[in-house]
Amino acid sequence: MLNSKGKGQILASEADRFKELKDYIDVNLQNDLTVMHLANLMGQSIANFKRYFIAVYGISPGKYVHDARMEKAHELLSQHTYQISEVSELVGYTDRTSFSRAFTKHFGYTPQALFNDGQSQF
Repeated sequence: MLNSKGKGQILASEADRFKELKDYIDVNLQNDLTVMHLANLMGQSIANFKRYFIAVYGISPGKYVHDARMEKAHELLSQHTYQISEVSELVGYTDRTSFSRAFTKHFGYTPQALFNDGQSQF
């Protein structure tokens, strides 16, 4: 919620709710995390949700989810515990090709390159 100090500032209790939402996102990366779904969880309109999210984290909710998925995928691939197709599903992608494209765009190298080179400096 906006406080009386001005537009764009949020109350501490609202910031706490967004911290809880961030935690929810981080443990639910495999689920459908659309902006609409997240706004509904917060009980806000999409426009207000986006505005508040950006005020708290400095990036859009969609970018936050995307970045969190890519960082988690990188972590999982670095561990060499899961196959690439498994990692793509664990971070919310149903199509390995889409995952590979997004990963390559985000990091500048393919998931296969990271998976194959456990000694790399990626």
